[in-house]
Amino acid sequence: MKKFFALLLLPSIAFAGKIGENYVSAQVGFADVGVELMDAKVTWDGFAFELAGNVAVVTEESYGLDLHLSLLHAPSLEGPVSSEADVTFLNGLARPYIHLGSSKFFANLAFSNASWEINGESLLDETEFSPGLGIEFSFDKLTIAPSIDYVNYGEGTPLGNGVTWEDGKALIYTIPVSFQYSEKVDVTFKYEIADFEELSFNGLKNSYLYDSVMLGIDYKF
Repeated sequence: MKKFFALLLLPSIAFAGKIGENYVSAQVGFADVGVELMDAKVTWDGFAFELAGNVAVVTEESYGLDLHLSLLHAPSLEGPVSSEADVTFLNGLARPYIHLGSSKFFANLAFSNASWEINGESLLDETEFSPGLGIEFSFDKLTIAPSIDYVNYGEGTPLGNGVTWEDGKALIYTIPVSFQYSEKVDVTFKYEIADFEELSFNGLKNSYLYDSVMLGIDYKF
């Protein structure tokens, strides 16, 4: 059962910063996880931070390609019965995009490695593919880049005690908003939510919600 709750803590894949730029970024924020199973609700929440980098490898007039790498760590999400979850994600993606007037339409082709510990016990080390689509809008110094990503975590994964994870499909909604503070620095706010409306394991249905709020800076080079 511990492994089941570890999988429920798995956050989604998120990327901030402007498309088609070279930058490194640092963000801090708050993550909250809730799951309701058979009328029993369990939550974990706490501090999280993220370090990331983006390289524009192709920058043509009508299209381009970014490579993005990020590391997210939530060191002590507090949960029930004084439990603590330590979560680490290493995400890498290729992001092709095309120009649509003053906007950019992009695809996320991402792989995410997730590792988990609950009360010091290692429970999960898994890599998943997560494709997505989004569009970036720019208004003078303000940039908004909403995206939708698909993920299916742990399908068919044995969780111990005869329990098997059967289905973990979700759509992930991410809204990063960047403000150009100076020529080299952007301030970025990011809200993200992942809704697993009908997770199932051993035939039982339950609901799960993950969301996070992050704030940080992007340094362009």
